[in-house]
Amino acid sequence: LDKAMTASDGTITFDQFSDAMNPRLKKLVADNGGKLTVAQLADALEKARFERMARRIIARYDTKGDGTLRADDITGREKKVFAMLDRNNDGKIEKSELPKGHRFGHHRQSDDDDSVQ
Repeated sequence: LDKAMTASDGTITFDQFSDAMNPRLKKLVADNGGKLTVAQLADALEKARFERMARRIIARYDTKGDGTLRADDITGREKKVFAMLDRNNDGKIEKSELPKGHRFGHHRQSDDDDSVQ
């Protein structure tokens, strides 16, 4: 709303308010013939959530900065993490070197989890 008010000299009309509030939801309704079912909304929300997660994963692993993920990006990140965990630099990770309470190799289950382990 701040952006809309700034663009309109500090006041906004209902139409400007409405346009600023839920443009994506309104587009979904329009794209689905003026009605949106629970299933359609759920699909759209799930897709948006997974796209956000995918963007975070790509950003985390993408060493070339080109927005893509390659096997060497994954291996490079794994090497960095391994080196961090191998505190005594002997080429092996011992149980005592693992952070307390972290289970490597198990995927956490949460709504906002974007980790790939």
